[in-house]
Amino acid sequence: MATMKDVAARAEVSVSTVSFVLNGISKQHKVADRTAKRVLRAAKELGYHINTPLELSPDSSVRQKVIGIFFPQENHPTDLGMITENIYQYTTLQNLACNIMIIPYQQEQLNTVIKHIDWKTVDAAIIVISHLKETLKSDEFPDELPLVFYNYSDSRYNSVSCSSIESSKMLCDIIQTKGYKDIAVIGSERSPRICDSYFTQFLELCEQSGIPVSAENYISVENSFYGGAIAARKLLNSNSHPSLILSANTVLAQGAIPVFARNKFFIPRNTELASFGLDHDLSYLQNHIPSLTMVVIPSMEMFKIATDLAFQLIDDPEKKPVHRICQCKLILNESLSI
Repeated sequence: MATMKDVAARAEVSVSTVSFVLNGISKQHKVADRTAKRVLRAAKELGYHINTPLELSPDSSVRQKVIGIFFPQENHPTDLGMITENIYQYTTLQNLACNIMIIPYQQEQLNTVIKHIDWKTVDAAIIVISHLKETLKSDEFPDELPLVFYNYSDSRYNSVSCSSIESSKMLCDIIQTKGYKDIAVIGSERSPRICDSYFTQFLELCEQSGIPVSAENYISVENSFYGGAIAARKLLNSNSHPSLILSANTVLAQGAIPVFARNKFFIPRNTELASFGLDHDLSYLQNHIPSLTMVVIPSMEMFKIATDLAFQLIDDPEKKPVHRICQCKLILNESLSI
């Protein structure tokens, strides 16, 4: 005679999940419908008595899954559009259906927001952490929340993070080898993009490596094409023109380049430029004039992984947390040659 342990082994779930399903209390314990159906199918195949009204019919109507996206309010809205687009594209390709609920939060207020969310309305959530040095009090979160951290690692939850150490070091080595004398930096003063935090980490590495970046040549502007244009004008009006420009992100770089060109100061002829960027920028920036050298943050890859982890979490809430680390790449193009 089949036991719950036999059903659990056949359905590849825990015994407690089988107990929830077969006793008709799976909804209260947030067991995904697909998982419940798998348990019912295994129980039926093994001849185990099913004491629940849950139907096995694949045609039965099921509420579409909801994935919450916790997004920092201070970040650039373009990144939020990119995130939702990536998730929809990925779920379409994988034949996965879901709705997306955007849940904005202010820096330092994530814990409060999480505590006040009605978790009956969200099947799983992806928490976007844009600042690499963000400190979270995850031990204060309610137990067993269906969370996936993006750009952050936490041992209690599923997570996907990124390492830019190798690519940043390669760029530092190129800068040191070429011996640039005057280096200018274009940074963002508000509405940072996801890649800006990696750029800050890179500048710290430059300082540790003895690469001279003076405060006088650090220009902080709004995070837009217009901000990049303002930075370019400031550099053109300075006493000496830089031999290298480092840009926090591709939006600022693209805003600056046309202003330089209109003033007969061309990249890479008069100055070279390197930027940090996201992988979805590559499709058009490799054909940009000039094509941009970038440290590329694999944001699309990371969101595919995060989305997949969210659906895995919906299917099997008791599965052990998975932690994935993606690597940034240095893409050398015309704007900085070796």
